[in-house]
Amino acid sequence: MGGAFDTISDRQIVEVQNKLNNRPRKVLGYKTPTEVFFATITQTCSAVDPVVAVDS
Repeated sequence: MGGAFDTISDRQIVEVQNKLNNRPRKVLGYKTPTEVFFATITQTCSAVDPVVAVDS
């Protein structure tokens, strides 16, 4: 059942990671997880008042 993780290279992990994060998902409205992540971060950062954030 399965294989040993010590036989998987970092390069192989990154390849699978990129494939998964850049594959459109029906549940995300056919956007990729990467697109949704960066859209969320952009919205969150633009909603923060920089003056309040610095004073906090």
